Amino acid sequence: MSEGALDPADEDRLPWLEAVEEDEDEGISLIKLVAGVLGVLLLIALFVGGYFWMRGPAGSPDGIEIIAAPDEDYRVRPSEAGGMEVEGEGDAAFAASEGGSPEGRIDRTAVPEPPVQGRRIAEGSAPATGSSTARIPANDRPLAESAPQQPAPASQTAAISTSSGRLVQLGAFSSEAAANSAWAQISGGHASLRPLSRTVTPVQAGGRTLYRLRAAAASREAARSLCANLRGAGQACSVVVN
Repeated sequence: MSEGALDPADEDRLPWLEAVEEDEDEGISLIKLVAGVLGVLLLIALFVGGYFWMRGPAGSPDGIEIIAAPDEDYRVRPSEAGGMEVEGEGDAAFAASEGGSPEGRIDRTAVPEPPVQGRRIAEGSAPATGSSTARIPANDRPLAESAPQQPAPASQTAAISTSSGRLVQLGAFSSEAAANSAWAQISGGHASLRPLSRTVTPVQAGGRTLYRLRAAAASREAARSLCANLRGAGQACSVVVN
């Protein structure tokens, strides 16, 4: 074999059969480690700074300075155990709120005010113009109060004829005594019936005798007003026109 040629039998001299040394791990560089730590700290500082910047100045969310609490006591026990006296204490409202029983009572005998009678204007009448309107002179003197209307005495009211068609029927009863008893009860609760005269009239209805209790008014308008007041107070009635 020529000089310099590799002998296949010489395995120890083959280069690809020679052992290769492993590369040693040099480890993490100190500079890279320090740079990484500084970067993390910088990110944390930026995050914390941005958070406080978004919140604004410490202690003033709206930019308004907060007043500090005083050093001394700000809640002091009152000198009087009962506290301050309130105007109106002891009235019915306070008594009811404290569990007491108010002394208010409902007047069941009161009659509602009669309705206001309007005046009908004739159709076709022209309204008055400004030039023809009369001016009422100013008068500083107070108007004289009209005297209250006194109810007619029972003797005068009894003279009204019951056949004039101005009757107010208050009910029909099984006997004359029951009708008279009902009149005493109804007139006792409604003062407007006391000066009026009453009539108890028997009538046949359904094979039995009933007794109609009616009150005589001075006129048809008075009968309607009386019945309206009685209905407003809860008493049933009807106007009878003969």
